[in-house]
Amino acid sequence: MILDDYTEFCKTWATLRSLFGKSTTKDERKMVFNALSRYSLDAVKKACGVCSQLQMPPLPCDIIRAIEFGVATDAQVDVQAKCIWQQIANGYDNKTDYVFAHPRDALAFYIVLGTHKFYSYQTIGDEVLGKRYVEAYKSCDIYKYQKQAQESQIIFADLMGMPKTRNYVTFINDYTRDGDSESVCTQICNKVYGVNNWTITRFDKLSPLPVTNEPPVLYMTKEDSMKALDVLIDVLKPSKKEDA
Repeated sequence: MILDDYTEFCKTWATLRSLFGKSTTKDERKMVFNALSRYSLDAVKKACGVCSQLQMPPLPCDIIRAIEFGVATDAQVDVQAKCIWQQIANGYDNKTDYVFAHPRDALAFYIVLGTHKFYSYQTIGDEVLGKRYVEAYKSCDIYKYQKQAQESQIIFADLMGMPKTRNYVTFINDYTRDGDSESVCTQICNKVYGVNNWTITRFDKLSPLPVTNEPPVLYMTKEDSMKALDVLIDVLKPSKKEDA
């Protein structure tokens, strides 16, 4: 938001507070406006609508959660992240490219796995890995790492020698924007692979991959490894409090 949005923001915030029988002060409005200034006025107004369903008067952190995740409570964010991970884990196939409609979903995947080229069905279904995805989903700074997130909206698989023209893809959390005739994932695939040059693979049950006790083979290139490492260092490094 910019200073020109302040008057309209104050009206929106006052209306939201009044729904809970609360008034607002000039100092409070300034504090909340500054806390939300990185977001657009439209995004803040939509988030206020989401937060109007809360049981208690919303705080700035609630508005931020609603802007970034589209839901009002931490419990709802947890459910959302777990559902996305379930889409990733069900029927996992490391010969299929993953296409993410939402940059946050992609960034969280990239933080946890770097790339899925070297994961098997056994490792991708690991409960600990799922929990790490949920935590990364909740904590990743999509604004700071927007470029990495957008670059990761297609996570390319190692195609194990298959012709690249076969381009098998799995859509994750796909949706269609208002006014568009094609879904977000479809648009991404058409742009990257070319129209009619890719095939979507859907899984109704877990893929019957062979069971093996052999460790997963690492197919990451040096460039892949360095990109993953850069993100991991910046996003997952301990806070100063943890260092103390």
